[in-house]
Amino acid sequence: MNINQRFGKWMRMNRESRGWSQLDMEVELESSAKYISDVELGKRNISLNFAKRVCDVFGVSLIEMFDEIQ
Repeated sequence: MNINQRFGKWMRMNRESRGWSQLDMEVELESSAKYISDVELGKRNISLNFAKRVCDVFGVSLIEMFDEIQ
């Protein structure tokens, strides 16, 4: 599993654990649901800025996220 896939899996698990839909994430991140779906499936190379925004939405630091996905 590559880093994009691990991040996507982590993002999906965190989203689902909060009971949020991809549409909820679309609003929180101001990104399209299609983009969020592609990220969760590991089909997108994301920027560090996007990763930081996701972490902020989930209330975790980038360091915590990287520790969890390694």
